[in-house]
Amino acid sequence: MKKLLLILLALNLSCKSDINSNANKDSSGSIQKSLGKKIDITDQLEKYFLQDGIDQRNKELEDILSKADAKTSNALENALSGNSRYSYRYDSVKNEKDIIEAKSNREVFVTMQKNVQNYLASAESKKAYVYPLQKSPKDVVLYLFESVTSGKFSDLKYFNDPYLKDYSDAHSLFLMFSYFPEINLISNRKAHRKFAELMAESKDTSIEVKNVRIEKNKAFVLTSLVDSSSTEDAKDFVVELVNRNEYWFFDGIKD
Repeated sequence: MKKLLLILLALNLSCKSDINSNANKDSSGSIQKSLGKKIDITDQLEKYFLQDGIDQRNKELEDILSKADAKTSNALENALSGNSRYSYRYDSVKNEKDIIEAKSNREVFVTMQKNVQNYLASAESKKAYVYPLQKSPKDVVLYLFESVTSGKFSDLKYFNDPYLKDYSDAHSLFLMFSYFPEINLISNRKAHRKFAELMAESKDTSIEVKNVRIEKNKAFVLTSLVDSSSTEDAKDFVVELVNRNEYWFFDGIKD
């Protein structure tokens, strides 16, 4: 499986599959319970690196907003444009549906933009928070997959590396779903078809954490997607985590 498709599968809002792990017999409820109370570690981190990380995160968020703004605005403008009405191929019903969809997507974007701007203006956005379970790489991986497959996105932002400056595709996608869960509501027919294909393939998929290897401040968590309805071998991939002040954060995913 290609790396990006693997990430998309993991971060699909529509995913309804349960999270299981032969390596960890805790139920999703016990993992959720062990999330614990949020801890402010701002003063325990290097201020210089933390500020750089916050600045870069905000830049990435603003870039995502800018692209979504242009996309939804252009789509609405095109749908409302009268030029196509003079074409012999003009389809009145399709055009009305396109206008409804474009208006809905624009409304979703405006709400999303307001939510993120309010967050960036808050005192919380200048701080770094963690949860007790972030002491364990395995628990982090299990919780991340539980969160994304159950639609519990509100806490994902606390698993983003507070020092991160160089955003890969995986980092950007993780950031997007951490702060913009509504982005999936902005229609993209081609993406939706791909999601549908992935879901058809993965509805019986469970997750197994097979091994955790730690080197200095990096953890490499070997994980499998096991499809109980398929005779094919499990799809293995590695979730990479980075340690900051004894807490683990998402740092990438590779197949």
